[in-house]
Amino acid sequence: MGGCTYIYRYNSMPKHKVLSDFSLLLFVFQFLITPLINSALINEMMFVTTTMLVIAFATKESLIIKILNLSTIQFVGRLSFSIYLLHHMIIEYTDSFVFSILLTLFFSYFYHMFFEVKMYSKYKNKIHLRYRINIKSKVIT
Repeated sequence: MGGCTYIYRYNSMPKHKVLSDFSLLLFVFQFLITPLINSALINEMMFVTTTMLVIAFATKESLIIKILNLSTIQFVGRLSFSIYLLHHMIIEYTDSFVFSILLTLFFSYFYHMFFEVKMYSKYKNKIHLRYRINIKSKVIT
């Protein structure tokens, strides 16, 4: 689904703000009804589908784009891989939810700066040359 959404988005920029706002509304609504549904499969499918709709129909003026362009969200986005790697281990050893979030962000920042940024800067030319994708004669890196 993600690949199809990417190709759709790449080939046609959405123009209707109504579809963008409606897809965001569905996305938020999905989070509200998730606790009421006992099927993990249905919850996952709803999450994937609403995420796909938000990505496919987001316009430059839409609320989701404004939210995603906030510097705090951009910062957390840069740390997201580090957060993914470290969060489970930190949650295992802490009792407080808020403390585990703060520790995860703290360690993720240092992991990101000392491993990801250094490794990326060291190998970025090799990575970019190896994984170039050509879609309709447009090069995406």
